[in-house]
Amino acid sequence: MNMTKRKPELIEEEAPRRKHEHHEKVTLGLLGALGIPPGFQKIKAINVYDNRWRVDVYTKVQTEIECLVTRMKISDSFFITVDDKGNILTPISKKYENGTAPVPSE
Repeated sequence: MNMTKRKPELIEEEAPRRKHEHHEKVTLGLLGALGIPPGFQKIKAINVYDNRWRVDVYTKVQTEIECLVTRMKISDSFFITVDDKGNILTPISKKYENGTAPVPSE
């Protein structure tokens, strides 16, 4: 009986997804309309279907108890519609003044 060890088969990883042609326009357009929240870390946008996008805005969170640990949370989340050129059709209200406290609602 041959007891040689078999090498595990390598599973080919999926190729990284190509960003949608309107990805940059959607993310910059949303940040322009919303403003940049305090502690901004990143924005993640994905075209779900038919020019309908899910967009999440992540911010840094630090609690008193966990003062040495920095976490991220989704501060704002949107399901938006864009046109064929990537312009946002869904109304987005200004909430932040670029890195400062939220804009007071009227």
